[in-house]
Amino acid sequence: MKKKLFENVGGNKFKLREAFETAEYTFPSHWASYLINGDASGLEDAEQKEADEAIEQIETELNASVNCVDAEEQGFARKNDYNNMGGDVSKYTFHVFKKPSKNVDENKLKLKENSSVISDIEAQKDQFKKFEIDYSQGATFANNLLALYGIGKRGRVWLTSFDNNGEPMSKEEILNVLNQVGLGKLASEIPADYSSEEGFKGTHS
Repeated sequence: MKKKLFENVGGNKFKLREAFETAEYTFPSHWASYLINGDASGLEDAEQKEADEAIEQIETELNASVNCVDAEEQGFARKNDYNNMGGDVSKYTFHVFKKPSKNVDENKLKLKENSSVISDIEAQKDQFKKFEIDYSQGATFANNLLALYGIGKRGRVWLTSFDNNGEPMSKEEILNVLNQVGLGKLASEIPADYSSEEGFKGTHS
């Protein structure tokens, strides 16, 4: 079952995927054309299903996507890595493409969520000459939540809260947002004892 060796990196641009390790498995020899070239013409439907199941088992075991790149005939064997059926087998070599870890996915999600906070600030920043950071006022929050306020002719105006779906940002995330919108000097206004995991410190309406 041939897998794509190239990945889309934007628009019509593609790059070769990096396989940082290989894995070897013994399977029936008559699977070779299908696993390496994607040609299932020599297989019965049931045999193709077995080959697909074998690949799924490998990918689940390795938590990765695999691509078969070579097969070396081994002769007759009483069993193989898929079942205990005797027959001619080959040693198949696979390139292994590890899937992103959950933490990587979570970090990407946080960056996406932070971008909405950045957009909120950028959309209003030019209306104010002075800014300050304080605990979010006038709303009900179950967490320790900081907010950015703009100081103008109308007094202090709430601009945005430093949160991801209601959960307080870490100090590091807040600093990153402030630096990206050109307000890095406000870092000193973040309370020294601020922790995104502490209990409520804001004001309930």
